[in-house]
Amino acid sequence: MKMKTVMAPGKIDAKTKMLIALATSINNGSDMCIAMHTKQLRNMGVTDEELLEIIAVIDSATGMNRVNTGLRIFPQE
Repeated sequence: MKMKTVMAPGKIDAKTKMLIALATSINNGSDMCIAMHTKQLRNMGVTDEELLEIIAVIDSATGMNRVNTGLRIFPQE
């Protein structure tokens, strides 16, 4: 029910919402959700290139967050 409400038409287009959902599912490691969102995106015409670009964005954002978390071991001045 919540997903249906969130994915309803709004200021953000359906493809962007689904790409965000896929990125979140990948980051969470949810195989079922990854498969479901990928299928829905394929039905929307999303290409391999677009999916690879999303994966690159996830890698960049997640990697930078991990670096910043690791840097917490050093005292802040």
